[in-house]
Amino acid sequence: MSPEIVNGIFVVVGAFIGVIGTAIVTKKNKDISKITIFRSSSSRLLDVEDMAKSDIEIKYKGKIVSELFHGEVAIQNSGTEHLEQVEVTIIPGKNSPLFDVEISSTNFFNDLETLKLEKSDTGEVKVYVDFLNSNDRLIVSYRSSGDEKPIVACRKLGVDVELKDEAVNWVPDIYAKLLFDIFDQVPYMQWYFKRNSKPYKLYLEAKEKREKD
Repeated sequence: MSPEIVNGIFVVVGAFIGVIGTAIVTKKNKDISKITIFRSSSSRLLDVEDMAKSDIEIKYKGKIVSELFHGEVAIQNSGTEHLEQVEVTIIPGKNSPLFDVEISSTNFFNDLETLKLEKSDTGEVKVYVDFLNSNDRLIVSYRSSGDEKPIVACRKLGVDVELKDEAVNWVPDIYAKLLFDIFDQVPYMQWYFKRNSKPYKLYLEAKEKREKD
């Protein structure tokens, strides 16, 4: 087979893969309304050894605690449509009341007028967001006196809500996920990038872990 024919085959195959990729991206980018909420595991900040618990009393925010934990909840518009009037409720565990709840970071300018955080007498925390553009995300940090992760609830008409238990520091970018989804559907690209792309390997490992859980 002549080099010209081989090159022609590669050009045709490359164009075919490009058409498939474009079609997949176009399909996935079509009117997707979705919120993804990530809930991290609680990390221990303070602990009193059993032998000393009877002799030491520690107060935090006026309440006696023997342990103190830190956790985070990330809220991300993982669709392609902007969302308005988003409301997320964070409900503490029975023995893990929440302290120092705050919006710790956003990937957009926070003017403190479009975001609100309110704590009720029951200990529940409500996060109100006027609007989220595609790929906007915010992180809510909290401290608690127990390691029980809070329940996070969100329900909005016409919006798909996905809840994930995983580290908040790695909130997958919507465009990276679209690209990885293309790799999943084109065997050759999946085979190549699985062997040569570390981010794609991490994506596959995280995906496999979620499916097992």
